[in-house]
Amino acid sequence: MQHGGTEEQLENLFLTSPEYVGHINTDFVQSLYINILGRTGAASELAGWNNKIQSLGLAGIASGFTGSPEKPAEHLAIVLQTFLHRTPADADLTGLVNSGQDLLSPRGDCAVESGVLANG
Repeated sequence: MQHGGTEEQLENLFLTSPEYVGHINTDFVQSLYINILGRTGAASELAGWNNKIQSLGLAGIASGFTGSPEKPAEHLAIVLQTFLHRTPADADLTGLVNSGQDLLSPRGDCAVESGVLANG
């Protein structure tokens, strides 16, 4: 990342590495739902992605997950659980993700709604 790569590119390299693919004990697409989005994929979601593996390859499928609009909310939930020791409400996550702020930036210029912190 020091040389211009992004977090998503790094995640994609890990997710398509032989080490990752070799150790998962489920379908590759289901593993992405579980490990990237923090939930299991519905049968229709799995079928849709599995039908695209031939055309997109594993890297293209992984990119679809690491770039998903659902991912920031999941990552933010983990951060809030880690530091506030509680599971945030869906409304908290939606409000924060949709605020337009770069909430996960290391720059420290994000605004956190007081209601989220006050609930801890």
